[in-house]
Amino acid sequence: MLKRAVATDVDLVVAFEAEVMNAKLYGKPLDHTGAQSEIETNEYYLHVSGGRVIATGALRRRENGSAYLSNIAVQPEMRRQGLAPAMVHHLLNRCHDAPSIDLAVHPDNQPARALYVSLGFSPTHVHENFFGDGEPRLIMQYARVAKALAE
Repeated sequence: MLKRAVATDVDLVVAFEAEVMNAKLYGKPLDHTGAQSEIETNEYYLHVSGGRVIATGALRRRENGSAYLSNIAVQPEMRRQGLAPAMVHHLLNRCHDAPSIDLAVHPDNQPARALYVSLGFSPTHVHENFFGDGEPRLIMQYARVAKALAE
């Protein structure tokens, strides 16, 4: 079941992050304060099965109307089952009217990069120390938007 996270989901988010996050590829796992902030400031979605979060994804609208997708993650044993593409499609449908849509991925995260390319994202540039963790992130823009801007 896909649901929008609410304040009472903070413990579920923290537990999920502790299980799936690789600090180098995804950044530091969210603690209670971080999870609460993410839920309050984003459209943060959970895919829940059997009372357990198996996938997450978030959408943040910027002041200029653009959208930033984040927190896209899947439990390791549930990967390659279509959960990540389904989450990205859900997020894209929620911000289809945005003038630009982008996300950040670690350059070494080849599976995620391949997924995003297959869904229509194109790399634009590398942002060094994007999350303040000393690691670079590849910024990728949704190609539908990039194509419209080029026309």
